[in-house]
Amino acid sequence: MKRLDLFTRALLASTFCLVIAGCKPKDAAIAPDPAAVKLQVLKAKAEQGDAAAQYEFSIAVATAQSVTNRLEESKRWLRRSAESGHIPAVLDLATQLEKGGDAGSNPEEAARWYRVAAEKGDATGAYALGSLYLRGVGVALDVPEAIKWFRKGAEGNNPQAQFQMGLLYKTGNGLPIDLAEAATWFRKAATQNHPEAQAELGAALLRGEGVEANLEEAAKFLRPAADHGIVSSQFQLASLYEHGTGVTADYKEAAKYYQKAAEQGHPTAQSGLGLALIHGHGVTQDFGQAARWLKKAAEKGDTEAQFRLGQLHASGQGLTQNQEEALAWYRKAAEAGHSEAQFGLGALYAANPTDAKDQIEACTWLTLAERAGNTNATSLLQFISQLLNEEQDAQVKKRVSEFVRKAPSPAARPNP
Repeated sequence: MKRLDLFTRALLASTFCLVIAGCKPKDAAIAPDPAAVKLQVLKAKAEQGDAAAQYEFSIAVATAQSVTNRLEESKRWLRRSAESGHIPAVLDLATQLEKGGDAGSNPEEAARWYRVAAEKGDATGAYALGSLYLRGVGVALDVPEAIKWFRKGAEGNNPQAQFQMGLLYKTGNGLPIDLAEAATWFRKAATQNHPEAQAELGAALLRGEGVEANLEEAAKFLRPAADHGIVSSQFQLASLYEHGTGVTADYKEAAKYYQKAAEQGHPTAQSGLGLALIHGHGVTQDFGQAARWLKKAAEKGDTEAQFRLGQLHASGQGLTQNQEEALAWYRKAAEAGHSEAQFGLGALYAANPTDAKDQIEACTWLTLAERAGNTNATSLLQFISQLLNEEQDAQVKKRVSEFVRKAPSPAARPNP
């Protein structure tokens, strides 16, 4: 008869006491620990060559306080399971080797293990191997080889591989640009709740890139991406709620998502939040907070924020009234082609002209605003231009002509 180990004999003795001798559990000399029993059973199966048990034992032993050198034991059994071909162990070992986990850092060996999984048809292994080839980590950089493995992973329904295929078709990295094909792969990943794919598909549906534009469906995919923290989706969803496109207009929801994106540093969202605070749309009206968010956006070059910040400085709402600051912010936006800022700048110069130079500035900016379709500029321009002599009028025309020749396209808030 095979000799029983000490643990098993103790367990049998305890059971005998409970069942035969009629002892209650509290009277038992030895109360077996369920965790210890499970560990012992797993170890027995592992030692018999059960690859799945070897992997499970490697996980269990890593946190077993009763086991000496438990991390070394865990690594040893993880590797034995992987060498037996157990795919979860293969992937776990490869991931640790790639990222520097308990198994150490060895990208080259990680690539070899990922290949083992990939060649056995595992979609996660195929994606991971493709990722190494795309980045040149553990293997020589090879985009065609990356695409080969990404495609295998994507066809195996791995959402990360599907997302990568979408990106490659969108950007033309190793593949011809094909927005329809990109959208197809983004959709496959998005329906598996891949946040970045949801963001990409939502944006494509907004703009009609590779798919027919569908704002309602766009909102459906943008919302989970936004809730996952993807800043572009937060801004896009906020804009939809603000304008009531694809969703029922809701200023409160718009302000909520503008704030989420603004706190991540998105300048147009910061501008949008500032405007919501000025108008009290979805939030309590607060000019001071509006000025704070507008300044963040303005310093990053958002022309709408620059214009609105100029207005606050000019009016003294939320800020100490400061005409010099107003002029400075109006000018930044005006020079970028913002017609309302051009009007505001011209109007400030027209309101307080100290010399002919101010009159020339006023007429220059009012003329540019009028050319851009700002009807408010027309009547003021008719009045102030009467103060110019022929030489000054020629200077205005020259400056306007030079600005038009060099100017960027009229400033506008970016599309969601």
